[in-house]
Amino acid sequence: MRILQTAHLTKQYVHGTNLINALDDVNLSIEQGEFIAITGASGSGKSTLFHILAGLGRPTSGRVIIDKFDLRKLSADDLTVFRRRRVGFISAKPLSYNLVPVLNVYENLILPILLDAKEPDDEFIQKLVSLLGLEKNLRDMPGVLSDNQRLRVAIARALAAKPAILLMDEPSDCLDDKDSENIIDLLNVINKKFHQTI
Repeated sequence: MRILQTAHLTKQYVHGTNLINALDDVNLSIEQGEFIAITGASGSGKSTLFHILAGLGRPTSGRVIIDKFDLRKLSADDLTVFRRRRVGFISAKPLSYNLVPVLNVYENLILPILLDAKEPDDEFIQKLVSLLGLEKNLRDMPGVLSDNQRLRVAIARALAAKPAILLMDEPSDCLDDKDSENIIDLLNVINKKFHQTI
């Protein structure tokens, strides 16, 4: 089943007197359960693409369809709810991975679910916590965690609501090579174990 599709996606910016095409006629199709990496040189539009796919920005033209929802048909309020329920998004910018500093790890994990007035699936969250090696960190505050641990918490939080797709914009940019490889290995396990589209 197709989980994400873009059709003729473009994004243009005006910089001074110049018109910059950050995205130019991007057509993309991702099936449920696929694990895809998008690569390209710095400044080639990857972050712009991820932000539009996540519903954090609007394209100049074209369509994004995720889990049968056409994002351009959603109001700003509906888009906020849609993101919380169907899209997990992680970016290394800022390095805090947008964790709430006054909440401990467990509270960060369940926050999006509580905002949606739902009960967390404790059994599923425990599986994520165990898989990501966070059992001993649930009461820790984000400020005492390493970059690697913060990223693992962000992954667990993004997956806790069982999204249709997990989008990650250079999440391991701040990690060393060994930690980056470990994170990729974990994502492979998550992809296979939960059939999670990444």
